[in-house]
Amino acid sequence: MHELNIAMALVEQIREFMVKENAHELISATVAVGALSGVEADALAFCFPLAIEGTPMQGAQLHLEPVPVRLRCRSCEAKSQPEESHMLHCVVCGSGQVEIVTGHDLILQSLEVS
Repeated sequence: MHELNIAMALVEQIREFMVKENAHELISATVAVGALSGVEADALAFCFPLAIEGTPMQGAQLHLEPVPVRLRCRSCEAKSQPEESHMLHCVVCGSGQVEIVTGHDLILQSLEVS
């Protein structure tokens, strides 16, 4: 389960921010999780409390925001969002020549600290 390693890396990133900003308590963290990121949101939500146990972050809430796959077609320039994340072709012209604009994301978006 690589989500535990991701949660631990997330906690380290948060800890560094808290030290830099002289924050004492983490209230919540919001993370964007892309449909193609390879991260299971439920597993990350399960692992986060384990990663913060015994730290000043213990008890903090983790909010996960799903990021859908969005594509830009190199053939017709259309922007689209496929109904299924594994269907990586243009929904307008059917071309497979697409650029993934969003969906690989795993971003720490915001923190609420005191």
